[in-house]
Amino acid sequence: MNPILAREIRARFRDKRSFWLLFALTALLCVVAAWIYNDAAVRAAQAEAQARSQFLASQSSVFYNDSFQDTYYSPYSALARQANATGRELFRALALGNALAWLLIAPALTATALAKERERGLLESLWLSPFRIRSQIAGRMAATLFFLFILQLSALPIYGIALLLGGVSPGEVGVAATLIAATALVGASGGMWCSARSHRPANALGATFFVVSVWSAAAYFAQQHIYHSFVGSAAWHYALAFSHPVFLMQSVLSDAPLNRFGPLPISREDLLRLGLALQIAASVFLLWAATRKASVPLPEARWQERNPMWQRWRARIEAQKAERKRREEAARLRENVAGALLYELPIERLVRFRDPLLSREVKSRFRLRAGNRMVSALRFGAFILAGGFWLRAAFSTTDAPTRAESGQVFIFGLWGCGMLAMSVMAGSSFTRERESGTWEGLKLSLLRPAQIVRSKWLAPLVAFGYWSAAGWILVPFYIKWSAERTGIDFLPMMGAIAIIVFSLGAACALGLYVSSRAPHSAAGTSWTLAILLVILAGFPALDSIGDVLGRITNAFFGGRTFDRYGRFFDQDGRATGIDMQELKWRQVVKSSLNAYHPISALQEVLNERETQPDHYYNHNLVLGLPRDDGTKVLNFLLNLTQTAAVTALMLHLVARRVRKIEEA
Repeated sequence: MNPILAREIRARFRDKRSFWLLFALTALLCVVAAWIYNDAAVRAAQAEAQARSQFLASQSSVFYNDSFQDTYYSPYSALARQANATGRELFRALALGNALAWLLIAPALTATALAKERERGLLESLWLSPFRIRSQIAGRMAATLFFLFILQLSALPIYGIALLLGGVSPGEVGVAATLIAATALVGASGGMWCSARSHRPANALGATFFVVSVWSAAAYFAQQHIYHSFVGSAAWHYALAFSHPVFLMQSVLSDAPLNRFGPLPISREDLLRLGLALQIAASVFLLWAATRKASVPLPEARWQERNPMWQRWRARIEAQKAERKRREEAARLRENVAGALLYELPIERLVRFRDPLLSREVKSRFRLRAGNRMVSALRFGAFILAGGFWLRAAFSTTDAPTRAESGQVFIFGLWGCGMLAMSVMAGSSFTRERESGTWEGLKLSLLRPAQIVRSKWLAPLVAFGYWSAAGWILVPFYIKWSAERTGIDFLPMMGAIAIIVFSLGAACALGLYVSSRAPHSAAGTSWTLAILLVILAGFPALDSIGDVLGRITNAFFGGRTFDRYGRFFDQDGRATGIDMQELKWRQVVKSSLNAYHPISALQEVLNERETQPDHYYNHNLVLGLPRDDGTKVLNFLLNLTQTAAVTALMLHLVARRVRKIEEA
């Protein structure tokens, strides 16, 4: 047995990362297969039901009878067609994903093979061994392909599900297996070629993925040129597009036309032969080039420490850093001499609390510190934007036709400014104490951890209340005080204000928790903004992409799905009509699941109730069911309850953190 092959296999399976890779790949394939199977099954069932209804509607009463329906549209034949369509789509998606995974994993496994030996100084000793270079490369290639074969075996049970469903011919299975093997071969060869030409494993890995990315981008543009070309494409377009394993797999297994204007001058079988021939030829050439490059020492790196150009460049960079540091220190000294406090707003009489920490924290929010030109420009820009927003809002209160819409925009603007202010102020609350050296004095005070956390939590809220007082003054002008006046009703406005206050409190508690664990103020503010962005924008984006809330709602109602016309389908794909009561309850459940989001809760509270009698059903029903008052109250209470629970949990964690710091 080749000793390099034996050593590589033993090293591979002694490394726990190999088993983690095996587990992660298998788990990912299971999740993706379950997702694809669910979508494919639903689409196949709906397509079968729609085709059946269209066929039965097109049959005349002369030729149509029950035996004809039982023969061509029996439950067993419909189920078989649905299973075949589901299995075919699942197999194609798995094969395409498998080729893409091998195109990324195979180069990564071989990209560090020779470069790692060269970095450790072991490649020169291998040159002196009786084994030739091509035997060494063959051993490493065989070890990598064997590991990929083990990974492929772990995915075979998932392929078995698609094969059991049917719809896949043995020829397609053989084609997919051949293309996956060719993908592994060309990917491993490309990684070995980059490894033979690199001094370090990191450089080889980066070069490998750069080559794969450029190759994929070029193949994609070539394929798009072939698809959109009306006259015809050059030969190099076909060679570049269909030499890529992933695009070749997609083109061979797909039923879609390869050109939107007509058939290609070359068949799919010829494309398969062309792609496989190019991949095998590329693999042989890359292995030959890697063998030649690995048999001779590489030239010294152009940019290294003893290179005079590199030394001069490094010296210039260091000099610039030293000069910048000297200027910053001089500017800091000038600020200390002149006084760091630039301006303090005269609110001494308004900010008086029994809690000294709360008074100090609130007063610090109204002290403008001296900064550079960028900070001054940002402050001036924020002042101009805030003033313009207030003037626009004040003017909109006098416009009766658009007062309600302007009021909703104003409420959302207040909420957005408040969330941003809470992230900035609360995210630097504890870190600012550590940076200024006042945390030790705070630990020695007589304040309990709960009092410290309460003061830190209330300070941003109170400060934002003072800063936004001019905006809250306009709220009564948006309220609909009489039937003749336009605007927002009193109770919805009070509900919206409650949602804003509770959500700002939760954001402030989250910022305190992040600040208690952050190393400095910039990190605390950045992480708070990032977490809020993920919660408020990432989760809705994930729901819009994968319809997570819709899937949970379907599971809650027994897995029944419906189309955009409101027609329900059972698990066998048969249309069961339109159940208006279930449609309304589905909206209640889905909106209740989405009640955690403050924007959704504000929209639910501020939107007026629709009273059109035909709003529940028309020929183009898009589930625009109105929310009644009970649903609005339910979502309002759910939002406040969830927000209060999150706030209490965050404050409890912050208090525990402060208690541990004081005991340390």
